[in-house]
Amino acid sequence: MIPTVLMILTYEVKQLMGISSMNQLEEHLFRDTALLKIIGFTARQIQEGFCRRGEGKRQGPMHRDTLADFLSKFSSLWRNSQTLIFLDFFLDKFFFLYKIALMLN
Repeated sequence: MIPTVLMILTYEVKQLMGISSMNQLEEHLFRDTALLKIIGFTARQIQEGFCRRGEGKRQGPMHRDTLADFLSKFSSLWRNSQTLIFLDFFLDKFFFLYKIALMLN
C-alpha cells in the first residue's frame, strides 16, 4: 500500500508542474527520478513500484490510475478537520524541501 502522504505530495507536485491530465504523469513526473526522491519515494519504489500489478506497462512508482482512484476516495476525507491538519503539516515539509531543491539547482 502506498502511504497517503506520498499520494498527496505526488498530486501537489502534479499541480505545481502544471500537468493537466493524469495521462501525462508517466511522461512528465514519473520520469524525473530526482523529483520523485524529493517527494519521498525511495529508489527501489521508483524502479520497482509498489506492486507487480501492471508490470511492464507501468513507469514510475505507481500507475497513473492509482493516483486518480486515491483522489476520488480521498475527497470525502477533506471534510475531516484532523485530515486537514495532517495535510497541512506534510505540505509544509514538502514545500520546504522543494524550495531547497530549487535553490540547489
